[in-house]
Amino acid sequence: MVSFFETLRIELGPSVKITIVAPGFIRTDMSLGKCLSKEGKIIFDKKAGEFLARTRIPLCDVECSAKAIVDGAARGDRYLMEPPWLKAAYLLKLCNPDLSNWVQRLIVVDLYSKIM
Repeated sequence: MVSFFETLRIELGPSVKITIVAPGFIRTDMSLGKCLSKEGKIIFDKKAGEFLARTRIPLCDVECSAKAIVDGAARGDRYLMEPPWLKAAYLLKLCNPDLSNWVQRLIVVDLYSKIM
């Protein structure tokens, strides 16, 4: 999707501003375990809710994230990562993809297999 919007930005020229947003971990009902069952009913999955809590990944508030995204678009930012610490994770991935993969596996995959 990023490449699509980068290409669109070039094709439309400077008269149309495009801000590409990469949202990270935002505290929502869904991130806390609220989801749809196979039958389409709203349920609370306790294990899914515990998962992010156990990773200790900081979650950004919805209002804070929305304000940062709107402010970034108003400024004309070309790219925006929210919450801001996500930039460090992206730089780690660029500079040392193997270390980035190891950290992600440690935080997400290993912990997920223990909880689920």
